Parts: sequence; C-alpha cells; structure tokens
Amino acid sequence: MSTTPQSASDASPLVPLSRSKLILSMTILYLLFASDLWARVGINALLPVLQKDLQLTDIQIGMLGSAVLIGMISFVLPASYLADKWSRRGTVCLMGLTWSIGTILCGLVPSMAMLVLGRFLVGGGNSSYAPASVAMLTSWFPKKSWGKVIGLYNTSYQIGISGGLIVTGYLAAAYGWRTTFVIIGIPSLILALTALLIPGGPAKTAATIAKAPRVNVGEALSVILKNRTLMSTALATTFFNMTATSFIMFTSIYFMREMGMDVAKAASILGLMGLTGFAAMPLGGLILDVWYKRDMRCRGWFPAICLLLTAILFCAGYAGKSLLFMTLGCFTINMIPTCYHVITQEVVPARYKASSYGSLVIFLQLGGTIGSTLTGILSHSFGIQQALVWIQLSLVLSACCFLAAGLCYRQDFARAQER
Repeated sequence: MSTTPQSASDASPLVPLSRSKLILSMTILYLLFASDLWARVGINALLPVLQKDLQLTDIQIGMLGSAVLIGMISFVLPASYLADKWSRRGTVCLMGLTWSIGTILCGLVPSMAMLVLGRFLVGGGNSSYAPASVAMLTSWFPKKSWGKVIGLYNTSYQIGISGGLIVTGYLAAAYGWRTTFVIIGIPSLILALTALLIPGGPAKTAATIAKAPRVNVGEALSVILKNRTLMSTALATTFFNMTATSFIMFTSIYFMREMGMDVAKAASILGLMGLTGFAAMPLGGLILDVWYKRDMRCRGWFPAICLLLTAILFCAGYAGKSLLFMTLGCFTINMIPTCYHVITQEVVPARYKASSYGSLVIFLQLGGTIGSTLTGILSHSFGIQQALVWIQLSLVLSACCFLAAGLCYRQDFARAQER
C-alpha cells in the first residue's frame, strides 16, 4: 500500500510556462549551473600547477578550497532570502556576475592572500544560485516529476565539474594558471546577463500581492529549524560534502603523486570519472520518483544506500590504486545530490523553497570546508593515500543521518502542506 499522499497539486505546476519559454529558461539555468560548478570546482585542475608556482603546502591548498566554501556560507542565507522575497531571476543574475568577477580576479592577483579573497568572492557568488534556480524549476513542473527534472538538471554538474576539469587541465598546460582563470571568467560574465531573459513569473496585481503570504525571515528560520527531516538532511550533507570536496580537490594530486600522471592526464581522468554523473543523476532521480509512489521515506533511505556503497568503493579504489573502483564510487555518489535537492523542496511551504535549500547549503559547504582542510592536514601528516581512505568515514555518518531523515519524512511533508 502506498504511504504517499496524492493531491491535484502533484499533477500541475505552480507557474506554468509555454514550451518555448520553458526550453529557453531551462537552457539558461542549465548553462549557468555548469558555469557555477566550473568556477567553483572545475578549476581544481589548476591546483597542482598553482601549488608548484606559489610553493604552497597541502594545508594551504585546503585553505583555498575552504575560502570558496566560507564565501558560500557567509552569503547563502541572505541571498536565498532575497530570492524568495525579491526576485529569483534577479538573484540568479547577480550571483553569476559575482562569481565571474571573482574568477577573473584570481588570475590577476599577485599573492596567496589575494587569491584567497578571489576564491571567497567566487563562493559568495555561487552561494544562492542553486537554491534560487531549483526553486524556479520546481515551480515550473508538477511535483510528481521533480525527481526526473532535478536529476536531469543536475547533469550540468558534469558539464561544469568534469568538462571543466578536462578543459582546465589542457588550458593550464598551454597558457598557465593565471590566464586560465581569466579565460574561464569572461564567458561566465556574459552568460550571467542572459538570466534576465528568464520569465519573472506571472504578473501580480494589487489583490494577489495583498493575498500572498509574506516571506518573513523569523518565520522562515523557525520553519527550517523545527523541521526534523531538513535538519537531519543538513547534517547528512555536512558529512557527505566532507568526502565529496576532498575527492574533487585532492584526487588529481593523488594521481600525480601516487600514480605518476602529469597535470593534463590527471585532470582528464578525474573529469572522465565524473562524467558517470550523466547516467547516475537522471537514474537516481528516476529511482526516487518510482520508489516515491510506494513510500516517500525513500527520499532519505535511497541516498543512505548510495553513500555506504560509495564509501566501500572509494576505500578500495584509493587503497588499491584502482581507477575502476574510483569510477564506480563516482557513479554512486553522483546519485545523491538529486535526493537532497528534492527534500528541500518538499518538506517546507512553497514560499520558503529557496530559503530551505539555502539553509542546507550552509551545512553542505561547512562540511566541504572541514573536509578540504582536514584532508590537507591528514595528507601532510600521513600521506595523501591514507588521507583519502580515512575521510570516507564521513560517508558512513552521512548515511546514518539520511536514514533518520527518512523516518520523520511523512510527518514533515504533511506539516508543510498545511501551511
């Protein structure tokens, strides 16, 4: 028997768009998300070259990753609240311009301290893009298809991260790391302006504005903090991103140190591993939608299964220097983001969707900040191979938190529909 309540709202979008506007808007959001991930993560292919040029330690490399994540943590809630209160379209444009300027700045700075500032700006720009864009997506499609839509949208991760790693590796080998930052930032700057072409939503009259529930920051925080599912998911993503960030930041360095690869080959192999997400993310979304028809608690239980498999595969991959096990681990970990994206949209009232996702980003990037720095410290003390094996323990903790989220999912879902 199904444990998932069905309603008419499951079959119709909150903000219907014509086919042409929907395609245009989704294309812009998709390309901007790819640009977001390239500026934030895809440039990690530059780290070995940058480290050699500036004579940085592994701990300092971890600090560069932390600077991005601290920027995200600092700006995500104010910017996400702004998206709900003011304009999601305007917020998306503003964020894109900010991370583009930060990326260009990284190629022009003369020192490590200024590079940290540039990466902080990139994080500040990245902070609320995903909350605002996913909130728009879920308003354009019926709830019954959110898993598939978000799974498809998340393949932009692979364009930005995997494609970005591959292209960045070759650009770094050909032009150096400074010029590469500028090359990445300029097209992103232009692309950010196209966000203004996205429809702003249905026209509002004085009557509809008066009747619409107001987005109040105090109530938003209360709704989020009292939501057991969202808080369990927040802790889960903290532990999840400890490993995910470490994988992206340090695996190319692992390839060069432990397996004797050059920078272009290391970046290309890491990028090709990430391309498994083109299959994994839509497949994960499809499994979520199918399982959801029988039991909505799968939103928490499915990622828990994926996390445990990933921990085993990554441990075997790093310990045994096996590209096959690492690639399989990439496949299973790529199924997870769709799960927590959907959770943030389902267990809170519709007017707080961006704020809900924004609150999750704080925990997500807090985990990344801890993970990148901790892995750098472990690598400095015990070697990069041991560091990348031991950091997988965080995936086990994440799985436990997702299991807890599944247990209270139905109650929080029902409460969100009442408000």
